[in-house]
Amino acid sequence: MKPWKWPTGFPDTMIPFFDRTETIPDEDRPEVYFMSMGHFDWTANRDSTGNIRVVKAGGRNIAADLPTKVPHVDMEWVIEQNPEIIVYSMSQEQYNATTPTIEEMEAKRDEIMSLPGFEDIDAVKTGRVYITDIKMASGLKGTVYGPNQPGAKPSTIPYEDSEVKLTEYSTI
Repeated sequence: MKPWKWPTGFPDTMIPFFDRTETIPDEDRPEVYFMSMGHFDWTANRDSTGNIRVVKAGGRNIAADLPTKVPHVDMEWVIEQNPEIIVYSMSQEQYNATTPTIEEMEAKRDEIMSLPGFEDIDAVKTGRVYITDIKMASGLKGTVYGPNQPGAKPSTIPYEDSEVKLTEYSTI
């Protein structure tokens, strides 16, 4: 993986958060399946920005060692990997405004959680399925849909308040 460089204009308040996640040992990182670019079966290997997002958030990308940058995988493969967390990157074609509504994100989350065989995946059993706006790829302004804590009501989190809000997700 290429060395991480902080983007121009990145808020200084976020650097301590990401510096802290760098010290998490691999065995303590939850396994994450990143659904890339609005597709259930596209993911991200270690050379992709999707992998950087997973690692910087403190997770371990289950597709990191796959041979292509944006590998296509079978849903059976995902079920066998049994990720602890699923993150879906919702593409702009999948919503009607400049950002997805909570209802659109909730519908996508429900769709993922009801995929055949997914009821046996730990991420689905624990409700740790998160929907992100694909525009988060170019910065922290975006939205995440998912529960803050197990059993909590799902919420939309504007990343304009990233210093406060990212701490709510620091356990992923």
